[in-house]
Amino acid sequence: MTVSVEQEGTGVKAGILYYSANGSFWHNVSIEVLPTDCGNVSDGWHIWIGLVIHNDGTVPTSTEQPITSLTGAEGYEQNFNINTYFYGPYERGRHTEVWGYVSMKDLPFTPWKEAGIILNPGQTAVIWIEFKFNHTDPELVISTVEIHITIQHDLAI
Repeated sequence: MTVSVEQEGTGVKAGILYYSANGSFWHNVSIEVLPTDCGNVSDGWHIWIGLVIHNDGTVPTSTEQPITSLTGAEGYEQNFNINTYFYGPYERGRHTEVWGYVSMKDLPFTPWKEAGIILNPGQTAVIWIEFKFNHTDPELVISTVEIHITIQHDLAI
């Protein structure tokens, strides 16, 4: 699923791509918080969510750690391992090495960066977030978990 995210008044836009064991999913909307419904979450389940962040504004911005939260997994939050990988900055269209034709088995790319990538106007960053669920009870299946991702950025001036 690809989701186009634009935070009003900032000029920062994002596109999102989901990879799961069943393939990739695409969808376009304009939102500030990305909700993702995941079904049949059990031991060993994992998903990658990729975000393309683009600065369409007129001032530099800094990409920060996205805020993630889970709904529907109450009591099992500690069983989710969440890792975030940052790439960039890239000039417009040059981010395909970490975005185009990507397979789950290729992720994460090395080297990656920590949060705080400075994007000048016209530049792009890519963020890949991996969610893994581990539990000792192989019979445990959570029917639906909703992942919420809020994109964070600051002015870098």
